[in-house]
Amino acid sequence: MRKRREIEVFFQRVVRSAQLNSLGAGISLLWSMLLLGIFFCTISINSNFSKEHAIFVLVSFSLLSLCSFLWALRHWFRNQSQKMYAQKVEHQIPELRGSLLCALEIPSQADSGRIHERIVERAHHSIQSLSVSSLAPKKTLVRSLFFLSSSFLALLILQFLLPLSSLDALASLVEKPEVTESIVEKQSIFQEVKIADITLHYEFPEYTKQDPITVQNSDGTIHAPINSKVRIQARVKEEFRSVFLQVHDSPPIPAELNNRFFITTELVIDKPGTWRLLFEKEGVKASSEEFQIEVDGDNPPVVTLETTPPETLANNQSLNIRWSAQDDYGLKKIILEYEVNGKQKTKSIRDFRRTKTKYNGRMAYTPKRLGLKSGDRVELRIVAYDGQPASEEEAKNDEFAHIGKRGESATISFQVVGPKLEGERLVLANQDFLAAMIPALADFLIEPVPPSSTDAGMITWASSVQKRFIPLQEATKKHWGNEIATDYTAELVLQVLDTSNRIMRFVRTTYHEKKLGRVKKQDRETFIELHEQQIVDLEKAIYLIDRMLRMTHFQLLLTASEEAMEHTQKIDELLSKEDITRQTKKNRMTRLERALKEMDKAVKGISDGSMKQFVVLYRQQIDNLWTEMSQRDAELDDDQYDVLLQELTESVFELHEGIQEQLRRQKNDEEKKKEEFKKLIEELKKQKNDQLDLSQELEDTRKKFDTTAQERVQMWKQLQHLADDAQAGSEQLKRELGGGEGYRSGSIRQYEKQSRALRDLQNAIKARDYEQSFRELSMAMRMNRSVQSQNYTEKNRERM
Repeated sequence: MRKRREIEVFFQRVVRSAQLNSLGAGISLLWSMLLLGIFFCTISINSNFSKEHAIFVLVSFSLLSLCSFLWALRHWFRNQSQKMYAQKVEHQIPELRGSLLCALEIPSQADSGRIHERIVERAHHSIQSLSVSSLAPKKTLVRSLFFLSSSFLALLILQFLLPLSSLDALASLVEKPEVTESIVEKQSIFQEVKIADITLHYEFPEYTKQDPITVQNSDGTIHAPINSKVRIQARVKEEFRSVFLQVHDSPPIPAELNNRFFITTELVIDKPGTWRLLFEKEGVKASSEEFQIEVDGDNPPVVTLETTPPETLANNQSLNIRWSAQDDYGLKKIILEYEVNGKQKTKSIRDFRRTKTKYNGRMAYTPKRLGLKSGDRVELRIVAYDGQPASEEEAKNDEFAHIGKRGESATISFQVVGPKLEGERLVLANQDFLAAMIPALADFLIEPVPPSSTDAGMITWASSVQKRFIPLQEATKKHWGNEIATDYTAELVLQVLDTSNRIMRFVRTTYHEKKLGRVKKQDRETFIELHEQQIVDLEKAIYLIDRMLRMTHFQLLLTASEEAMEHTQKIDELLSKEDITRQTKKNRMTRLERALKEMDKAVKGISDGSMKQFVVLYRQQIDNLWTEMSQRDAELDDDQYDVLLQELTESVFELHEGIQEQLRRQKNDEEKKKEEFKKLIEELKKQKNDQLDLSQELEDTRKKFDTTAQERVQMWKQLQHLADDAQAGSEQLKRELGGGEGYRSGSIRQYEKQSRALRDLQNAIKARDYEQSFRELSMAMRMNRSVQSQNYTEKNRERM
């Protein structure tokens, strides 16, 4: 069976050779396709195609090389059968048909018969003339190797034809274009090239809202803001093979060269610097001159305040801030930024869909609308943003930095106080206050003093006093809300209420059934003083509020009179002209009638007197003429109608002149009083200055003979501030206590004593009396401990 074994070995060699051939062909095709991919990728990069295009070419050829490799290995999986090659041999040698396959199918352990030996002998003899290469030819392997060598040779030749080598081209796909530095090194550039016909095409950033522009025959200098895109077109007189753009000192990047003379490239401005073009031809490197890049600065917006609010502002008053904002390229957003009690808040003012380089605005917000309340100390500013995003560092501290650069106004500081009533609201409030205080004053004037001879009667009287002021308290709540107003009327009303609370607290502590001791003569005198003070405060408030109302109505009367005078003059002009229809005159009279009605409203608020009598008299005369003209309108001809109309206008003229004369007299009287007050104030100022001079002289003497005087002055000032704060807190406690209803007389008495002790301490410190201050401080501390104990007992008591 040796010959059969030799047949099997021969076909094993054939199978192995076919597998090696397919493996070699696959590897050759794999590398060939990869080299072709690098070949075309290098051409793409040197032809200024995009990086994405070059990567697509490289990936496509990589996939193609993998497919070629798998296609070549098909024999590795398919040519494993020796029978296939035996059939191939039988096909080449017809006389062996059936014999060779039969020889291979005979088991090697089987007993060989004569027929089997002849078949094997014949097959063995036939394959002696065959070679392994004839059955497993290397034609595919040779072709693959030729393809590989051709690809490698083409890629090698390409290195000498293009400015970027294959390795540099592949490196440029994963790195910044620093690889071009190996091609055009600055040290090797020795020839300068003149370029001409420079054209710059500008595309500005969106935030500038500027249209693209083209600058022809430029000198090469670029002027534009940051992030502007500039496309450069130029021409050279010499022929070059490749050209590069170098910006600042960064590595060059390839530029587009058309017809060896015309250059196109582009850059994005990131900072000031220079740019130039680099050229290469047959190993010779050259450069153009350097051109400047000048950045047009985009400064932050500028916000200017034209008007600012006062240091204190009522919560219902308008901020009335006038401001202006401007920016180089345009504003994007304006906000109000304010800080209250350590918390920062913002409110949008204006968003610009179309940017404006300058914008003027006025802020009419009230503190109440901004969520502020009385006592708040506010720091406020106007902030503007342009469309240029700020830096990362600025963005960390500003939530709006993504919109643009920030520009802010100067900081405005003010304190919010209670509401301030103005105009018609103030008039209505004053009328309600008068209506509430006049009956209360009447009750105080007609009642006996003291109102009762018994302690129980005095306590009952205190409750009745509390009811007298309920209408006034309701009026304050109606017009002020939960906050105290800041106008002069509020001072008068609060003084009346404070005195009423004092007198009620005194009565409830002095005449209570659990009082300490008997009522003394000094207590009765104190009550009479408080009662008289209550009457004085009510009369003062009523007089001044009534005066303010009268002045307001006088002003309204004068305004309405002037308006009526204007319409009367217009009617006179119509009467002096001919061919004016009666209807035209009636139209003007309708306007005059409205002005006269406003006069009627104003005169109702004036108290009885010469002014009111004068206005009412003339108004009756005018109304009579008006009624006669209306009733006899149909029977009057134009001349008769004009006569009556002329009489009516003369009456209006006389009314206006009379009102002015009356106001002129009042003004003269007021000026005389002002002069008297002015002289009095000057005398008081003179006395004050004399006292200050004496104080300064005394202070200088102390400094001269006492080196520690300045230190003691500072300590006294500090004590003065502390005493003032304590006294203010005590007064606030008394306001909260009100009339004392529901509190024990002992508690009210302790609160009153504490207030007196603090007041005495305050006066002693003002006098700089050390011994007296120490005594009053000891007394105030004892009273404070007593009040604290009273608070503990009062805290959980059920109120009446």
